[in-house]
Amino acid sequence: MAAKLIHPESRPFAKEASKALRHYNLPGGFLDRIEREDGIEMVRVRSTTPIELKDYAAAGRWTLNLEWTIRRDPAGGPILWRSTIGLSVRDVPFAPEKPVCLVRYDVDRGRPGPGLGAIGAHLNVFQPDPIRDNLHFPVLAGPGREWAVREVLDVLMAPEFVDDISRCLGQ
Repeated sequence: MAAKLIHPESRPFAKEASKALRHYNLPGGFLDRIEREDGIEMVRVRSTTPIELKDYAAAGRWTLNLEWTIRRDPAGGPILWRSTIGLSVRDVPFAPEKPVCLVRYDVDRGRPGPGLGAIGAHLNVFQPDPIRDNLHFPVLAGPGREWAVREVLDVLMAPEFVDDISRCLGQ
């Protein structure tokens, strides 16, 4: 599906993601829209639909979701404020009907992190209730260094990662 992007801040994110998805022969289309948070204009970019991973080797139905929120800063240009790349599954015992996000790579410049400053790049890993995905594991990639979409997909699509998932699901 072709991208339907209106705002120039969206294009670099959609372009990078589309290239990474093509590497894995996955489709990807993106939409964007303006939102306001605390009186600040943000551009939200997201995949048009969950991206189905038909050839994923673990049992269940697997999908990817990609989303970015870009803060418009007239003085300094656009700032990546939040992003998420999530791997979800359904049709497994713990998610029979509704998809559950098993692991998610996030960047969040608005959420407080351990110590001073925002949490930045972190992983959320699905846990049983009541924890769910509320534990955030900071990613040590260096200050201001976030993983590119291709780097995240390389981890989520790695045969070793899929084998670990299969083993944990008892397959």
